[in-house]
Amino acid sequence: MTIDTEFTDLVREAEQGDAAAQYGLGCMYLDGDGVAQDYKSALKWFTLAAEQGNSDAQFELGDMYHYGWRVTLNFQTAAKWYTLAAEQGNADAAYSLGMTYLDGEGVQKDNVIAYMWLDIAIAFCNHDDAFEYIDALGTEMTPVQIEEAKKLATEWLKKHKYYQL
Repeated sequence: MTIDTEFTDLVREAEQGDAAAQYGLGCMYLDGDGVAQDYKSALKWFTLAAEQGNSDAQFELGDMYHYGWRVTLNFQTAAKWYTLAAEQGNADAAYSLGMTYLDGEGVQKDNVIAYMWLDIAIAFCNHDDAFEYIDALGTEMTPVQIEEAKKLATEWLKKHKYYQL
């Protein structure tokens, strides 16, 4: 199978509503991988996939809006997409959502919620960057706040069946 045939098949699947194919096309257009880089097309395909619940596409949309990649910079919209992806167990989205709360970008700044999401990112995959910020947050928070954040993270992980005893 040639690259052109593979691309044609992917486009056909995406146009038929396959969220994984839509996400794949979004990545290709975002990165210029096998196609000319085209943020507008990336936005289109990521949005279609994200609206079907594809957490990877939701995370990519969060990044596009957070960094203003050929869309209007919009921290609230970024936080929305990060939240939807993190709620499905996307570790990168959990990390980004934690940073969003840490910086107060599009949400009310909240160190407890930031710590919670960073702790969840660590639970998902030992997210390296999350460790660094958890340590830094720990110096700014009271022991009671840290305990509350850990409790919230544990409750979230149990509720979403990610908790490992």
